[in-house]
Amino acid sequence: MNLRIVLRTILFLSLISSISCRQANSVAEPKITLRGKIINWAENKEAVEGITLHVDDFLSYEQEKYEIEINDDGTFETTFVKRHAQDFFLLNKNHLFYLFAKPGSELFVEIDAARFEEEGIKAVELGGDQAETNRHICDFMALSNQRLRDFMYEHQKIIRTLDGEDYKAFRLKKLQEDYDYFSDYLKEHEVTDEAQNWVKLGIKYECANDLMRYRWLHPIENKLNRTDFKLPDSYFDFFDEFELDNKDAISSSSFSFYLQEFFMYLRTKEFHNNGQPDFSAFADLFIEANVLSDDEKQFIQKIRNYTPEKLSKTEQSQLETILQRNAELVKTGIIRKRYNDFIDYLFTNLTGFARDACVSRFFYDTFHRKEEIDLLKPALARFNEVVETTFMKKRVMAKLAAVEKLLADLSPPAGARLFDFPADSSKALFENFISQYKNKVVYIDVWATWCEPCRRQFPFSNELHEKLNGEDVAFVYLCGRSPKKLWQATIKEFNLVGDHYFLQNEQYEALKAKFKITGIPHYILVDKNGQIASAKAQGPGASLNKVNDALLADIDTLLLD
Repeated sequence: MNLRIVLRTILFLSLISSISCRQANSVAEPKITLRGKIINWAENKEAVEGITLHVDDFLSYEQEKYEIEINDDGTFETTFVKRHAQDFFLLNKNHLFYLFAKPGSELFVEIDAARFEEEGIKAVELGGDQAETNRHICDFMALSNQRLRDFMYEHQKIIRTLDGEDYKAFRLKKLQEDYDYFSDYLKEHEVTDEAQNWVKLGIKYECANDLMRYRWLHPIENKLNRTDFKLPDSYFDFFDEFELDNKDAISSSSFSFYLQEFFMYLRTKEFHNNGQPDFSAFADLFIEANVLSDDEKQFIQKIRNYTPEKLSKTEQSQLETILQRNAELVKTGIIRKRYNDFIDYLFTNLTGFARDACVSRFFYDTFHRKEEIDLLKPALARFNEVVETTFMKKRVMAKLAAVEKLLADLSPPAGARLFDFPADSSKALFENFISQYKNKVVYIDVWATWCEPCRRQFPFSNELHEKLNGEDVAFVYLCGRSPKKLWQATIKEFNLVGDHYFLQNEQYEALKAKFKITGIPHYILVDKNGQIASAKAQGPGASLNKVNDALLADIDTLLLD
């Protein structure tokens, strides 16, 4: 095997193991309370039912969702924790509107159900803390909704058709038009300073967010390979115009999304795309681990300052043998070096709030992945010394404690059974496996531990399981391309009831080929006779709000057959 192939293989394994996942995690923080009342509720329940409250989590970049439970008299109350001022939104099937709150706030919302379906926010009265600010925010958003919808329709085409510099010019021109539009609005309307600040932040950082998203939306819209689409560094000269070291901007979700895009841009540019360690890094790694013979130590010391091109064929062969024998150690060393290099980059090139946010995001994200916690622990002292934003430090350390507790006991939750996928290399592998579920409808979820869309569907899977409790339905989860320990941890973390099978790589590839799986999560429905009812079944969640009723109907039909 060629030396470069060996190195590329190890690097590829390290990249696969460092794919990031995210999930919101709440800790004890000051509460924000939302109370409300639905008037004309009894006669107009359909107009208002299904309201949910959505709060973007700044550190994990997940969205926390709270179901609004409405009492018989139309009243409701819910709370969420937040250490900083922030917007959030209420959503039902027809309407969405933003509100703004500070830690410790108590807000009140009164909705006229008789008018809400047709009039939306105009049928809502606001009270409590920040009532005037929220009224002004809602009034402006209601007035500008049509303008926003028109832009969104045009924007998709613009992103697809314009090259980078032309798109940037277009979007910056639109930014100035939005500022002018709001300036004209202020001439005719009285708006609190808080509401003005929130609107301006939204206008500003939504533009920055669009500019950042172009780098991946343009290739998607044009069906191009994202990894082959490169923008010149000059495209990103707008960074100075949209400052990141701006802790007051955290109150706007648009700023949070921009910071997320910036972080992912840095992670791809400085972390995943950085070069392989030189031989001196390998030398230190092997000597520290004490895995070499005396002759091998002398050889490694000899070539520690070489490049691959400088090695003779004999030296290449000797190094290949060492690398292959210690592949896991090399992978770990590469990841550790990348972690240290990326942390150094963040600390050196960012300042203040932007530095704290990106560094905290990296630690939080790595701890969330669970697999490589020990590699990042040595950097915690530096993290605690340099990061100044208290709530971020608390969140990171709480995440670490929660993950360590989870990993300490990987026993499955009640109602979950864990198996290795049957070791059958025949072409009938799937058929042999599914035969044990005779006379049951089988709903199969194909997933991986690193797949965030898979994880987002798990709460709906649990809800679907509850709705079908007692029916002849088997919930089966097939996990592939994942570390076994993280497979067990994820099942426990989400309390996934059902039968869980761990697939080896060749088994996953066979399954992928059989069902033409191009991405995950992927779902399969099998009828009571063991026949495939749908090779591309619907997912358990229909939207942000509820279980997929169409999937429920499909399962009910199979149960009747």
